[in-house]
Amino acid sequence: MYSILDLYNVLCTDIHDISPRIGRSLPDSPVGKFGEFSDFADITPAEAAALALAKSIGKKCTDIVDDNAVDRCLLSFFEANASCGEWRLPAAVVPPRRVVEGRLTDNPLYEGIEAAWSRQMIELVKTCLRDTFSRPTPIELLRRFPDFEGESPWSWENIFLCGNIGPGAAISASGPSWYDKFYQSTLTYTSVDLLEAYIESLPLGSVREFAENQRNLSFGTMAVAGGKFGTVPKSFVTDRSIETQPSLNMWAQKGLAEIADAFLNQKYGFNLRFQPAINAELARRGSIHGNLATIDLKDASNRIPDGFIKWALEGTPFLRQMELCRTEKILMPWGGWLNLHLHSSMGNGYTFVLQTAVFLAVVEAMYIYRHRDMFKVPMPSVPRSVADLAWEHLQHESRWYTRVRDIPSLGILDPTNPQANWQKALEPLALPDWGVFGDDIICPTEFYEETVKVLGLINARVNFDKSFHTGLFRESCGADWFAGSLVRGVYCKSMKTTQDRVITLNRLIEWSAVTGLAVPNASRYLWKSVRKDAVTVPLHESHDAGLRVPLDWHKPLPKSQSVLATERHIQSRIHTYISYVPIVKKRTFEGAQTSIYGCGILLSMIRGETRSVLSVHPDTERVAGKGRWNIRKYSLTERQTDTTYESKWCWTTCWNNTLHPYYNAAQMDAALLRNLGSLPR
Repeated sequence: MYSILDLYNVLCTDIHDISPRIGRSLPDSPVGKFGEFSDFADITPAEAAALALAKSIGKKCTDIVDDNAVDRCLLSFFEANASCGEWRLPAAVVPPRRVVEGRLTDNPLYEGIEAAWSRQMIELVKTCLRDTFSRPTPIELLRRFPDFEGESPWSWENIFLCGNIGPGAAISASGPSWYDKFYQSTLTYTSVDLLEAYIESLPLGSVREFAENQRNLSFGTMAVAGGKFGTVPKSFVTDRSIETQPSLNMWAQKGLAEIADAFLNQKYGFNLRFQPAINAELARRGSIHGNLATIDLKDASNRIPDGFIKWALEGTPFLRQMELCRTEKILMPWGGWLNLHLHSSMGNGYTFVLQTAVFLAVVEAMYIYRHRDMFKVPMPSVPRSVADLAWEHLQHESRWYTRVRDIPSLGILDPTNPQANWQKALEPLALPDWGVFGDDIICPTEFYEETVKVLGLINARVNFDKSFHTGLFRESCGADWFAGSLVRGVYCKSMKTTQDRVITLNRLIEWSAVTGLAVPNASRYLWKSVRKDAVTVPLHESHDAGLRVPLDWHKPLPKSQSVLATERHIQSRIHTYISYVPIVKKRTFEGAQTSIYGCGILLSMIRGETRSVLSVHPDTERVAGKGRWNIRKYSLTERQTDTTYESKWCWTTCWNNTLHPYYNAAQMDAALLRNLGSLPR
């Protein structure tokens, strides 16, 4: 009944009201061909925001995925892998003339100044990359992991100590959780050396060793040739390729990533978890002054040649461990194996950190070549413990705000909203004129052309549609700026369910609060589709919980006696409300299961995955005649593919606090008035 096409059509009406010339230029479909900012003379920030909204609204909607999206993804993967196989090191520098039989003649091996420059630059990149991972052990690792061996940071004991899992699937794993992958599944690996290193890393007589022995007796181990090719939705045009890893390889890859991240932090002084905020602020400054360029890459992870990594890091312990952890082959959908010439694709646990290190080395090489001090202005730093809590807060949005609000203020970070205030607080600070987060690169505008050339030397392909060094637009890490104004559009992922449409409505109102522009037709279309089931929730709630409104817009609902009792017992002024929350699916273990897999369950409990289950009324759980509680029952939260919701009573003490650094409750109030006027039932 409700579709992205209908939403796009009513949105076009709103955009025409904002700017007739932008409205007249829009295609008939959200998958059509849109114009660029440079196509419009003297375009204003309001017009730029309107155009960005029209271009984004259906771009990532999975309801209208092209039939050839998977085929395009496959062809792109093949092309990237083949280009990595064809990568060659630029020719060595030779003089233009040479002496032959006492005569000065032209040197046929000389390829010109451009070739000499290419070899010089790629040698600089190699030097910078090797320097990053050849430094002393970072103090941060010794502080975070008391058992970390500082003399040999790349040892297998350290790698498995720092290891982790990804959120996705693993080959032969029964589920996505750590407990499922490591204690309820066959352990898969690509190298016998890797398996032996894992077994040797288990402390003798430890719970980890007992848990592994129990798992091995039930499920065993299995060697595999490589990873497995898969795709995930990216846009309506194409999917994104991803490689499912063997479970043991993934654990080691994540351990390598944790160690490599600490080396990056030690050298460049930034925290990858907070770098998106720094990149966003640098992009804002670049859109105002034009002194910074933003560079985006296509298929960045799939275009780093294994040959380049082997050449650049030859002889280093980091390379030796990566070679054992990475997969050399990938199983394609039709059952055939493909040799990988790329070093690591998305799905590999250390891919993101490695590509960040490579592109940082490219930027550093440019500074050295230009005789500029890259570290003249240091990156602002945040204590790691606060960074972890702030990241957790950002990931879980308001669900965890009560845990984070008591963090003591550290000047830059506001404890009620660490990530938002961190980004906002960057505006008056001195920042370096570079930033790298994955394939989002920021460098001085004067470096742009040469940086693009150096990136080409390592097989990277610049996405010129999303890279900017002229004009007033800059984009990095999900923040789009035009002359200092935030003009990021809204991405509608789906229109199928009520929650999908509530999410889009919240984001449209939020966009209106940030830009000051009205989209009443689109907002009312979405509100009409959800108002029967809609509830109003605080501004810090998640997008799918209900319509986020200031407190003045909230209409209290009838409260049960238990809710009223909660209000009386809490020793502060609270506001209660009904919110839609995802139904958490849990798997329970008891009886014989806890006897067989008790060690694995214990380790899972230490990680916070599994919890002991005790009834709210413990008298019902007493063991007859024993005088003790029966708590030998455990629950494990399962990952859901299709999220379902239920309504629950929640409470807050800070209704009007927002999670966004660029609007407040007053701006949200004005945006609701512009777009909905009121909330009729």
